[in-house]
Amino acid sequence: MTMVLYLIFYTICIVNIACGLQKRKSRALYAGAFVVMFILMTFNFDGPDIGNYIATYDSIGRAPNLGVAIGSTYMESGYTLLMFCANKMGLDFYAFRIIVTVVCFALIASVIKYFKVNPNMIVGLYMVYLFFMDAIQFRNFAAMCIVLFSTRYLFQRTKLSNLQFLIGIFCASFFHIIALVYLALFVVKFVRGEKEVRVLFWCAIGLFAACFVLHSLLVRAALWVIEILHRASSYIRTASEIKFNPFIALALQLFAIYPLLRYRKQIDDENARAKADYILSMELVIMFFLPGSFINNNLNRIYRNMLILNTIGLALLYENTSGNTVAKQTACIAQFFTVGGWLAVDIYRNSAERIIGKLMSCNLFRMPATVNDILLYIIITAFSVFAVFAVKEISTTKSKMRGARRKTAEGGNKPNRRTSGREGGVVS
Repeated sequence: MTMVLYLIFYTICIVNIACGLQKRKSRALYAGAFVVMFILMTFNFDGPDIGNYIATYDSIGRAPNLGVAIGSTYMESGYTLLMFCANKMGLDFYAFRIIVTVVCFALIASVIKYFKVNPNMIVGLYMVYLFFMDAIQFRNFAAMCIVLFSTRYLFQRTKLSNLQFLIGIFCASFFHIIALVYLALFVVKFVRGEKEVRVLFWCAIGLFAACFVLHSLLVRAALWVIEILHRASSYIRTASEIKFNPFIALALQLFAIYPLLRYRKQIDDENARAKADYILSMELVIMFFLPGSFINNNLNRIYRNMLILNTIGLALLYENTSGNTVAKQTACIAQFFTVGGWLAVDIYRNSAERIIGKLMSCNLFRMPATVNDILLYIIITAFSVFAVFAVKEISTTKSKMRGARRKTAEGGNKPNRRTSGREGGVVS
C-alpha cells in the first residue's frame, strides 16, 4: 500500500510539472494533486510533531473554559481558540485538521490564481518539498498560508491595502508568532526602481557577512533579548550548536533569485513584470533574516516559507518571456535546483523516513475504521469545501456589484457624445 501511495503521489507530481513546462493546464491534475495532498496531510497519525499536536488537542478538550485552555499550552491563542471551539463541537483532531487543511489549501490556490501563473507547475513544485514540511509543521502551515494570501495587498495601491496587509500578518501571528517577522515585507512598498533593489541586495549580503564575523556576539545578544522578553524559546536555547551551514542557505537563496535579478526586465507582460519585481523585493527583504541560521537551524523556516513565492516569480519569468531562451532555461533550472536543494538539506539534517516516509506509511486510510468515522470525515470535508466556495462566490459577487455600480456612476457623469453631437449640428 505504501508503494502505491508513493507511485500515485510522485506520478501526479511529475505530470503536473511536465504540464507546466509545456505551458499546458489541466484542472483534473491540479485538483488531483490537492486531493492526494489532502489525504496524506490530514490523516497522518505518526511523524515528528503529530503526537504533540494530538496530545495538545486532547488536553484543550479537557479544559473547563477558554482562559484555562490558553494558559495550559505554549501554542498561540488563535490556534488554541480554534482547538477549543472544535472540541466543544465534538470534533476529534482529524476532523479539526480537515477543516483547517481545506481552508489553507484554498488560500494557496487563491495565491496561485492571483498571480496568474500555470497552476500545474506551482503545485507540482510544491509537492516536491514544501508540502512535506507543511504537513509536519501544521501551525506554521496555517500561519504561512495567511501570510502568502496577505502579500497581494503589497501590490495594491488602494487606501485600505496597507491596513489589510497588517491585519493579515497579525491574524497569522495568532497561529504562529514567527509570522510577525513578515511585517518587514512592508518595505517593498517603498522599492521603486533598480537602485533600491541593489541597495537591498548588498545590504543583505553585508549583514550576512557581519553576522558571520560576529557570530558569538550575535548569539549572546539574542539570548539577552529573549531574557528581557521573558519568553522561553526553543529556537534560542539550542543556539550553541549549528548542524546546518548558513552558507548553504545563502547559496540556495542567491541561486533562487538570480534569474529574477538578471532577466525580470525581459518579461513581456507589464503586469507580470510588476509582480515579478515585487516578489524579488520580498525575497531580498527575507534575505536579511538569513543570519538567523547562525543562531538556530529552525529559523531557516523564515525564508523557506517564502519559497512558493519564489517559484511563482520564476514561473512568471518562464511563462512571459518569449524572446530569451536563456532566461527561460535559467528560471527552470533555478526552480528545480532550489526546491531540490532544500529537500536534500532537510533529508540530510533529519532523514528521508522522518520527512517523507512517515507521511506515506502512517495514514488512517490504511487502517481499519468504522463506517461512521469515514462518513463523518467525508461529510466534514464536503462541508468545508462547500463553505470555502460559498465564501469565494459571495466575495466575487460583491466585487462584481461594486464594479457595476462604479461603471454606472461613471457613465452617469459622462456626457452622451451622440446627443451632444446632434445638438451641435454634427452627426457623430
